[in-house]
Amino acid sequence: MNLDATLDQLGVLPADRRDLIEARPDPDLVQESAVRILVTFGQRDSAPALPQGTDSYFAAHVCLALLPHIRSYHRSRDIPDDVSWATLRVLADNLARHRRIYGVGGLDGSRWVVRVYRGLAYRLGRLVFECAHVGAPLAAVRPDLGPLDDALGVHVPSSGPLIPAECDEAFSRAVRFFGEHFPEQVLGPAHCHSWLLDPQLADYLPAQSNIVRFASRFRLLPNDDENDRAIVRWVFESADPANLDALTAKTSLERAVLGHLRAGGQWRERRGWLELY
Repeated sequence: MNLDATLDQLGVLPADRRDLIEARPDPDLVQESAVRILVTFGQRDSAPALPQGTDSYFAAHVCLALLPHIRSYHRSRDIPDDVSWATLRVLADNLARHRRIYGVGGLDGSRWVVRVYRGLAYRLGRLVFECAHVGAPLAAVRPDLGPLDDALGVHVPSSGPLIPAECDEAFSRAVRFFGEHFPEQVLGPAHCHSWLLDPQLADYLPAQSNIVRFASRFRLLPNDDENDRAIVRWVFESADPANLDALTAKTSLERAVLGHLRAGGQWRERRGWLELY
């Protein structure tokens, strides 16, 4: 598949396609980085870091270099083509998100995108599920589990409302998908680390809101992280989350986020978990 056809298949938008092609990083350095990452496919431990001083388009070109290899890896796992391409379109999604936030080209969340291109995460309908470890916070409240035991990370792409029926289907698909395509992995609990799980949102949003209903699926862990920037940056796609005066609230969620901050409150990223059975 040539580059134009590849970018078409990935859904890269015209402006991002133009800037991506014009970036033209050192091809030898791209290939060297891709080879170092290639040997980590399917491994949950940290991948080699990209060279210092490279920009986010460098990571995008590394992902393009990895594309035929990750497609081959997916085929070796009998992963359906529709799931494979839906998963790999994270590159186009994050290129577009960077442009919406900053007004210029680049790759938002390049480390996460590279992780997806290492075969560690899969988009199954509304949600993305990552081959992960239980981790110390969850192991601390589940003495039957160790930090390095198998688990699934749950990620929420910014692609519309969290309709409960679509989330139900995604969790059901995850059980079937990982049981079929990763049979060596023990299907442990699923966990999520996100501002979406901050229970303070329920003080502002109706009980039947999609976000509140999504959060109610999870049992919260005791630790949390104060992170106003994460929720502001995600909800408003703002390049400067600290400049609240520049933001205008149009939706109930946006009004909740700004109202809480302007009243002196703080938002938190919370960790939660659920059983998949």
